[in-house]
Amino acid sequence: MFEWTRKAKERRTRVEADVAALMNSAADPYSAARARQRAATDDTEAKHWSRVAVAVAKRTGKAVGLDSATRMLLEPAKPRVYRLRFMAPSGAGPRVAEEREIRALSAGAAMEAMAFAEWPPRSTYAILVDIDGAVLAERDRSS
Repeated sequence: MFEWTRKAKERRTRVEADVAALMNSAADPYSAARARQRAATDDTEAKHWSRVAVAVAKRTGKAVGLDSATRMLLEPAKPRVYRLRFMAPSGAGPRVAEEREIRALSAGAAMEAMAFAEWPPRSTYAILVDIDGAVLAERDRSS
């Protein structure tokens, strides 16, 4: 009557044995299991190695079943560093009155931060530059 539970337990035992063997012998056990899945000669064997790969992934914390674009969306993006320079007039020409660091995920987000930034007193001009010094945006408040 409970034949399916016995078979399921045997299947889990075989999977765990192969997981342990791959974890001890292969440099990348997940890739090794997927390679064996691709090399399988029938559907039953392929399904077994698929289960082994999923079990290895769970043990190692590897994300499975996701394509590259989805993984990129799930990985936290690293903010880039931008510099916001506020210029003020002086006797010898414009001078940097204040410089602020902006961390943003994109140049557009940095420009948005620039638009909402509070200007220091007597500043008339603002320049947003990236880490390489390239000017991304300028804003003149003197007129």
